[in-house]
Amino acid sequence: MNDHEFTKRIEAIRRLLSERSLHGVILVEEASVNWLFQGHYHISIATHIACIEVLVTEDSVEVLVNSIEVERLQREEHLVGDRLIIYPWYDESLRNGTKTRWLARRNIVEESAVKEEIATLRYVLTDSSLQDVRTLGQETALAIEEVCPQLRSGQTENEVAGLVAKACLRRGIEPIVNLIASASRAVCYRHGTPTNQKLGEYAILSVGARRHGLTVSMTRMIFFDKVPDLWRQRYEAVLRVHASLLKASQVGRTLGEAFQEGVAAYAKVGYPQEWKQHHQGGLAGYLSREKKAVADTSLRLQAGMVVAWNPTIQGVKAEDTYLIEAQGNVNLTAPVKWPTIVVEEGEQQFVFPDILVR
Repeated sequence: MNDHEFTKRIEAIRRLLSERSLHGVILVEEASVNWLFQGHYHISIATHIACIEVLVTEDSVEVLVNSIEVERLQREEHLVGDRLIIYPWYDESLRNGTKTRWLARRNIVEESAVKEEIATLRYVLTDSSLQDVRTLGQETALAIEEVCPQLRSGQTENEVAGLVAKACLRRGIEPIVNLIASASRAVCYRHGTPTNQKLGEYAILSVGARRHGLTVSMTRMIFFDKVPDLWRQRYEAVLRVHASLLKASQVGRTLGEAFQEGVAAYAKVGYPQEWKQHHQGGLAGYLSREKKAVADTSLRLQAGMVVAWNPTIQGVKAEDTYLIEAQGNVNLTAPVKWPTIVVEEGEQQFVFPDILVR
């Protein structure tokens, strides 16, 4: 990210402050800080809080950072600000005192007070973030395609999760979601957190990938023998639901309208209750799901937004990440060297990943 893009994001925050008659906001959420600096501002993937705190006011940007992180962030993550306040990791009195002084100033609020408004600033990707998410999607798809041809039915879910993590990490991608469901567990659970269960007849791999703060999600299915008719029927049914969701994900329509089209599609393919068994996905970006869709979600889709729908029917799942564009949506995690299947929805055709048969 260049200085111009950083300035545009600061200006967007300042417009929000002006609209809310505020003088400043303290950003602490990992997704917001990653968005602001387009970088890696977290240590553990098991937290939503960034490793710095940022006060953006009408005329300055102040950064509160501990002595452990400051050098790395300046050298590797291009940390910038009008004022850098460094406190020793072993004594947080400076940190606490600084935040107290910040909040004592008139109309300075913590991010939680304007969390939804700040989140909306992240929703439309621009400039380098668009290129970053495109590259992330392509490389995540390649990582999964590297792993799946190696798999054997006797491997455990944990072994496969390790292979997925390796393929992602060597590309500089964090596998923040790494779900591997064996045949016996895929029919029972929609979230197949990996265990030492052997894969068996087939497996579902679902990955949430992050780099430079941006995220994409995708799912692939692999069978170790001929696909039984029931599973083929279910998989093609879930793809038709996916097609309906994507067809409705057009500039100007709401996320809730797309969700309702998906629910109607479940009924059309003969599985009217399956949508209730798992969330259907929604808006992606700097969180794997910035906003999960339900029927009354009023967020209106714009070009530059990213959606990741994940319809499921018992034992099967479809999922890819798409960039919303006025001239037609783009599959960021599209298959590269993977079997595909074409699904028609009205006048549109969607090319989806098929089940890989080993």
